[in-house]
Amino acid sequence: AVDLVHNAVDHDQFHAEMRGKQPVPTVGFLFHRATFKGVDLTLGAIERLRGDFPALRVISFGAELPDEDFMANGQIEFHHLPPQEKLRELYAQCDVWLTASRSEGFNLPAMEAMACRTPVVSTRTGWPEEAIKTGKNGILVDVDDGEGLVGGVGWVLGLSDEAWHGLSQRAYETVASISWGASAQMFEQALCAARRRAANQYCLAIGERV
Repeated sequence: AVDLVHNAVDHDQFHAEMRGKQPVPTVGFLFHRATFKGVDLTLGAIERLRGDFPALRVISFGAELPDEDFMANGQIEFHHLPPQEKLRELYAQCDVWLTASRSEGFNLPAMEAMACRTPVVSTRTGWPEEAIKTGKNGILVDVDDGEGLVGGVGWVLGLSDEAWHGLSQRAYETVASISWGASAQMFEQALCAARRRAANQYCLAIGERV
């Protein structure tokens, strides 16, 4: 038997007031050099989106410094190792959070963004594949589907303020009950269940020997 205990989000740190769309269409993403994070797909999608949204604002942060070409572009606001208290502000400045990972163990930034009322467009991997329902609280596309990413982000940015507000609220509600307190209780219950299973197996083993 296996007990699953999810990662969670700290709602004291990641939260935001209800809001409408930004005055300037804004997309955010996490920068990472690892190929499986799909930043190449993200940048390609952003380049194409500028055709329909010439004033597009792009926010990014990460623990690694991008290369000179990335920084020289001048059209991406990059924050290197922002303080934890700053992350909430960055998420909340976005109309949509884009994650194009080819593989994920979980994808905590997607959960953090949704806790800050920012809808997520994601590939089908990690936690987003379980939590995001296309058109309801975000958009899911297949891995390596650049067309899907462009279409998904374009759809979110093109929503009316009222429709975007509804999408934002449902994204928030998706993670509202996911907390470290709840996960800690689940972990405690999993330990107790594991202890009971071990005790039962021991009793069975003793019985067989007797």
